[in-house]
Amino acid sequence: MDQASLNRLEQLARLKEAGALTDEEFAIAKTTVLEHKVTANRASTTPRAEVSTSAKAAETLSLSATWRFRFDFLDTHGLPGTPSYQAAFRALSLWNKIRVRSSFWGLVFGPFYLLYLGLWRAALTVTAGLIAVVVLLALLGASDDALQPLGAGFGGLIASTCVPLYYLKVVCKKNRWNPIVWRTA
Repeated sequence: MDQASLNRLEQLARLKEAGALTDEEFAIAKTTVLEHKVTANRASTTPRAEVSTSAKAAETLSLSATWRFRFDFLDTHGLPGTPSYQAAFRALSLWNKIRVRSSFWGLVFGPFYLLYLGLWRAALTVTAGLIAVVVLLALLGASDDALQPLGAGFGGLIASTCVPLYYLKVVCKKNRWNPIVWRTA
């Protein structure tokens, strides 16, 4: 094992002792570090970044423990929709499923949060989609009561897509227009 991996394991142990990581988060992160060579050498048709790339990106940007947890999970298991991701996601606790899959700030602030993360292409696409749907429904004579759930629906879309989109931007250096499809990243 190389020195960088040992340093990362020591850092994870300190975070766990300080209470910044739960036992489950520590186990996932530790597995990520220990399987680094397996992940880096694995041939796959789904986009995966090497663990070291994500760790460097996370440290460079001083990401929070939550974002590091998300990035480690995506490094290890791939993007949403892949079999590896789905199997690992099912094994998580409810709280960690929410942490890995969605962002509270994305739900609350919608496209503004995407802009904050630097995901301006996805923000423009979602905003244009929302405007198009509202105009179409208004032309069809939909009532205001029918239009109100759209805000929550688009907020939910942003909350569930900002995590993989931000991962692709930071780790893979890809700023996507399409906020939904990740497999072609």
